[in-house]
Amino acid sequence: MSESDPVGVFLVYSGSAGDRLLFRYPYESEDSNQLFGKNPGTNVNPYAVRIIEDLSELRTPVSSISIRTLIGYSDKVLAALLAVKPALCGHKFEVKVNDVLFLGHPLVVPKTHPSPKHARVTMTSFNVVFALQGNADTMLVSCYHDLSQQLAVALRHEEKRCGYLSEQASTMCSIQDDMASQPEDSLESPYGAMLMKCPLANQLKSVHLSLCSGGVVQLYVNQWIHINFSLPHKVHMAYSPGTKVTPKTIQRCVESLRPYHGMLLLVDEETLLDSLPPDGSPCLTRLIQVSSPLKNLQDLASDSDLSLGQVFQLVTHLVYWGKAAIIYPLCESNVYVITPDTNMIVNSTLVEKFVELFPGMSLPAVISEFSLPTPLGEHRDVLGLPQQQAQQVQMVVWMLQHQLLVQLHIYVYRLHDPQPDTGHDKAPVNFLTPEDLPGPRRKDTRVSDAASSVTSDESQGPTPEKSSSFDIGSDGVSDEARFQWSLLQENLSNEMKERIMNLATPDNAEDVHLFVRLCPYFNGQHHLEEIMYYENVRRSQLLTLLDKFRNMLILCQHEDVGITTWLNDDKTVSLSHCC
Repeated sequence: MSESDPVGVFLVYSGSAGDRLLFRYPYESEDSNQLFGKNPGTNVNPYAVRIIEDLSELRTPVSSISIRTLIGYSDKVLAALLAVKPALCGHKFEVKVNDVLFLGHPLVVPKTHPSPKHARVTMTSFNVVFALQGNADTMLVSCYHDLSQQLAVALRHEEKRCGYLSEQASTMCSIQDDMASQPEDSLESPYGAMLMKCPLANQLKSVHLSLCSGGVVQLYVNQWIHINFSLPHKVHMAYSPGTKVTPKTIQRCVESLRPYHGMLLLVDEETLLDSLPPDGSPCLTRLIQVSSPLKNLQDLASDSDLSLGQVFQLVTHLVYWGKAAIIYPLCESNVYVITPDTNMIVNSTLVEKFVELFPGMSLPAVISEFSLPTPLGEHRDVLGLPQQQAQQVQMVVWMLQHQLLVQLHIYVYRLHDPQPDTGHDKAPVNFLTPEDLPGPRRKDTRVSDAASSVTSDESQGPTPEKSSSFDIGSDGVSDEARFQWSLLQENLSNEMKERIMNLATPDNAEDVHLFVRLCPYFNGQHHLEEIMYYENVRRSQLLTLLDKFRNMLILCQHEDVGITTWLNDDKTVSLSHCC
């Protein structure tokens, strides 16, 4: 049983005749008869005393959860515990008893017009309650409260529109009364009979099963009100088993979205389009139709005729629902390596899926090519047919969808005091902290007013006055470069200044200017793709610059933690790949 699975779902009401439990699911477990002293097919004395031979059983803590089912709570106890008076309605309901947490959102029953026919129940308030394990985290509790509120609001709307809740409650009470008149040794449960006659009971059962299986709830209450809910804790486990993905983790990933990022669909395009509701946004449909792992978000916005802000919101929605992941668009310079926790068992389920999709190919053989971090272009067979090259791209996309590969980016650190290149062993390196240098001044591209490809002149804001405290001695220095230099010189040692001065010759003056301009990015917080985008420089130009100033820099490779939603909150990135 997963920690995110519900223990049960309950429907209770409070009325003029008292409190009553209308429905519960699951209403029995496979061993519930043994738990309560019942054994079908045998005559067991209900008053028999059980003799405990092993004293260790007495020291075992008693749990109210057994085989995904709440046990030890009678219907009357649940009714008294979960029913709420009208004065407390409209607020979050949360009660913890031992190792069980009950969550709901009680509402007042509205007056119906016209009154429902054959209504035998007079309700004043009702509550749809979910039972969770007592150690559920706050984010999981918030998600279940949201679902309870959605169901309660839908039932209140249908009660006001046509008296749906009162009608279903009357049927449930009638079934319970009929079952109560049967002999005491009857093994038939009234809740099982409700599933045969009450649509609401079937929908509550469907909600519970959907949460336990995939974490997605999609249904129409009374074939009228649409309930659309996703439980991230469960949804993302289908693509990354064993990891813990919470809304907080997804929010952190979404906040790191930039126009140069891309979107990778985790499901088939046709399947995703068919799963959209009839009243879904046409903008989302257009975005899915033009999506490609080769495009960045800015290209997607242009191709779908949407603003960049709209694309960000739609991508966030798809990521939350586990339908897409954020990546850097595929290109030959991308560096991929095997995910550390990849399952390399030959007969695993992923291997079978891979063979079905790519006949004649072996997943262990293909993925072994990424044992060492190398650019994607080096895996391409230049003599291969176009069909073979296209298939290789599809295999890389498939491995990214199943979290078998992770992309490594190059991050740059600037040294405080560079050592002379003498060929001997160098002294230990001191890395800069993010506080040592001011961050790059750029526009915030997470909102709808995000600019397109930002040039160097646009990314620095207003130009200040020239600084005369330190002059690099070259003609044609832009005010922007002088401004960057004035910010950096306080953090530069005299040796660093002299070394840059010595490099400032007429032949490489432009390189020195570019180095000064890019220095705010050399704090280990920005990878090359981000620098290329915001400063509008080519990769070859940037790599050449880094090579010329290699004695002042350290290059490291690791994944972009900002868009890696599959990491647990307690995991950290290891800078284990140094260039």
